[in-house]
Amino acid sequence: MLHFPIWVEVTIIGMLLGVLAHANKNKGLIKKPRKNKDSWNPGFLLDMLWGGVGAILMVLLAGPSDKERVYILAIIGGYLGQSIVDRISQKWLSQYDDEIQNILDSEPEKKNNRT
Repeated sequence: MLHFPIWVEVTIIGMLLGVLAHANKNKGLIKKPRKNKDSWNPGFLLDMLWGGVGAILMVLLAGPSDKERVYILAIIGGYLGQSIVDRISQKWLSQYDDEIQNILDSEPEKKNNRT
């Protein structure tokens, strides 16, 4: 039997669950990648990629201690895929958005003090 590093296993689980999530979103159909006149539609490949990324992020953020928990988190992360990445990035960006907004709000006061 082949033995892969745990991160390879997590990624593969996430990618497979990403394809299942794609089929669920498209009423049981798996859309193949295709090229249109002006653009390229990645089809199930995009959801497969998001599933792998979501599984890795879920395992990294939770920090499980045993293999069973790693696999469970990989399954959850793979199925939720893009929504996990979106939520994490919104949370991270909202922190910086508040800081930027504070800087922009305080900037006119500095200009008024100079004149």
